[in-house]
Amino acid sequence: MKYTNYKNILTSLLRTAKKQYYADQLTLCRNDMKHTWKVINNALNKTKKSTLIPFLKIDDNNIDDPNIMAESFNSYFSQIGENLARNIPDTNKQCFEFL
Repeated sequence: MKYTNYKNILTSLLRTAKKQYYADQLTLCRNDMKHTWKVINNALNKTKKSTLIPFLKIDDNNIDDPNIMAESFNSYFSQIGENLARNIPDTNKQCFEFL
């Protein structure tokens, strides 16, 4: 019974202290949006996740060189419009016929 009461009091005090801490931090940086977002992300326990790609599979080959991977992405995205346009069948209809 004593343990439960002490635990409840401690939990309440910790919550109050945490609220006060973040309120103070936000008050200190109220004119600095970058620092404000750092405080908010810290309160939410948000961290940046690594988005490293270990390798790409291109034509059944595993590519792990970052320069070749970058060139592959560049080539794919710079040519995607042309490749899609080639797959659109020709038609004799005028554009207003589709309306």
